[in-house]
Amino acid sequence: MISPEGYSYEHALKFTFKTSNNEAEHEALLTGMEICNALGVLYLKNFSNSQLMVSQVKGEFKAHDLSTIPYLAKVKKKSSMFQRFEIEHVPRSDNRQADALSKLTSSSPNGCLKNICWEVLSEQMIDAKELFWIDKPITS
Repeated sequence: MISPEGYSYEHALKFTFKTSNNEAEHEALLTGMEICNALGVLYLKNFSNSQLMVSQVKGEFKAHDLSTIPYLAKVKKKSSMFQRFEIEHVPRSDNRQADALSKLTSSSPNGCLKNICWEVLSEQMIDAKELFWIDKPITS
């Protein structure tokens, strides 16, 4: 995260649950949104190297993966916490800092990083109920 004044804040996540790359992108986005909200950020511009996630959040692509739909709903809900929320695609080659952070927790000897806030997530940001109602249609 970079403030308008140029101050940088790095935060890495390590998951103790199985997750796809797409789900991990959403977990990182939601965590970042929560941190920015807690810091009082009003205008949030997010950059991601996931073209799929960016296009889904913008509503340009429809989510077909059932596990993605609850994440998109949560992102939409959390985006209302900000006066302005934007998301843009940045090619991986132009986003080396984020790419390096994504490899740090898995490569550090004890999972701890120096001078970088890191967090271990043991549960997904969406709960099982949010997934269940999508898989099992409600019948009258």
